[in-house]
Amino acid sequence: NSYYGILKLYHLVGFGYNQTLGKVYNSFSSRLKNSIYGELLLEKIAVAKQISVGSKLPVLIVKDQSGATFDIKAYSKKKFILIDLWYSHCAPCIAQFSDMKNIYKQFSDKGFEILAISTDKEKYVADWKSAIVKYELPWPQYLDLNGIVAHSFNIRIYPSNLLINQKGEIIA
Repeated sequence: NSYYGILKLYHLVGFGYNQTLGKVYNSFSSRLKNSIYGELLLEKIAVAKQISVGSKLPVLIVKDQSGATFDIKAYSKKKFILIDLWYSHCAPCIAQFSDMKNIYKQFSDKGFEILAISTDKEKYVADWKSAIVKYELPWPQYLDLNGIVAHSFNIRIYPSNLLINQKGEIIA
């Protein structure tokens, strides 16, 4: 019966959905679930579930550097796809590039692909393009201008990564 609990859960769902969070929501009283906070939390959970483990990857409307729209079907022959959400001024995002390049080098010829989606703001698009060159990122790069698509799925922590299997399901 704690409003603090429901607000805390609302905050935690921002880090991604898992079944435990759903069980916690279900344990709240009807009074809390029917409150404005409960209704907002339920909406946030529904959105977060779209990119949770076991879900099919939703349509992501992002474009590459030449303006071509992302289509997951173009990568359907890959066994695994790592979707890396990042932006050019994110130190933790940049810090993972070295490890990602090693993984990519080791597994890209074995059915593994990395697809990067930058959430850079419009004023930093040039920085995004420079970062691709500076860090010699060999995998496909896409832009979610101003992070609109990422935010629509409650992604607010960077880097965020989704591992997709050949069926288009999020497995991690």
